Amino acid sequence: MTKQNIVVLMAAALSDTRGIGYKQDLPWYIPADTKWLNHVTTKKYVDTPLNRVDDQDWHNVVIMGRLSWESIPMRGIPMEDRFNIVVSRNPDYNIYAVDKFRNVSLSNSISQALSDGIEESQKTGGRIFVLGGEKVYEEAMVLPQSTHILLTLIYTKEPIECDTFMPQIDLRIFRLASHEELEAFIQEIVPEGIQSHENLDYEFLLYVRI
Repeated sequence: MTKQNIVVLMAAALSDTRGIGYKQDLPWYIPADTKWLNHVTTKKYVDTPLNRVDDQDWHNVVIMGRLSWESIPMRGIPMEDRFNIVVSRNPDYNIYAVDKFRNVSLSNSISQALSDGIEESQKTGGRIFVLGGEKVYEEAMVLPQSTHILLTLIYTKEPIECDTFMPQIDLRIFRLASHEELEAFIQEIVPEGIQSHENLDYEFLLYVRI
């Protein structure tokens, strides 16, 4: 895999159950994690091909399943400043129900979405971020195209109800990287160790395919 074809699974999950969502919404609100997601998926990285296209409105690609696309945070509206790929097995699924957005396309499988994402990202030198949900993570995690996992691990003393979950990370395939490796990967300083917001603790972690 060439350097510009970096495919990152990105999620926030509970430390005990790996829960990631409830009723098509986030079960918590951590402002720093929302800012982290938006920043990491929109920033320009120094992985730039010679044939880069500079006049695009986006640099990176985000991939999500249909349920995530329809979820409460998104409601069928693509993330700004990113090219959005929606995965649905229904070839007639209407991704333009809200509007005729120019930064969104439809793929019929996660493998096709990764292929489409790599093709799109090669125009800008950007990265591909897989944002869920549960089935998309399950399928993407085992594919060799997936090179990294960015995980916000959330610790809480009180149970948080979830109905969707991040798959267990197979440590035979991915290894936990050091904080220095995380900063080198993001290409900037990242808060280290346990952070806190109200009754939640969390930390930013990186896993790398072995």
